[in-house]
Amino acid sequence: MSMRGNSVIDYFIMSHTLFDSVTDFSVHNLYSCSPHTPIQLNLKTGLWQNRHTSASVTVKKLVWDQTKVTNYKLQLHNNIVSLEQTTNQIVSGDINNGIQSFANTLYDTAFSVFGVARQITTGSPRAIKKQLSLVHP
Repeated sequence: MSMRGNSVIDYFIMSHTLFDSVTDFSVHNLYSCSPHTPIQLNLKTGLWQNRHTSASVTVKKLVWDQTKVTNYKLQLHNNIVSLEQTTNQIVSGDINNGIQSFANTLYDTAFSVFGVARQITTGSPRAIKKQLSLVHP
């Protein structure tokens, strides 16, 4: 329950292919300044598995840019036939494949417009953290 006595539903959406990577899931305490309960999902990545070797890794992330919103909407509109077919797939009972296809379309479209990638060299956790903090458009 929230501080206002309302029900709180916060959740993660992720690909089923990541389920085996989940190491921990936590629901934190409520904060009085927010009606939401912070949630935390920890994933094992293997990024720091071997700290003594370095390798090159491409880090991708979405960076919201208000100036690209019109382009994003246009791209989604261009995918409308695919999204309608996916919706029909879900309605016809092929829910898992339909949801996966729908999510992939949204994800791919978002990355085609808002995606930023940067090549980093892995090493010590401190060096990786520093490099990840520098990932900007």
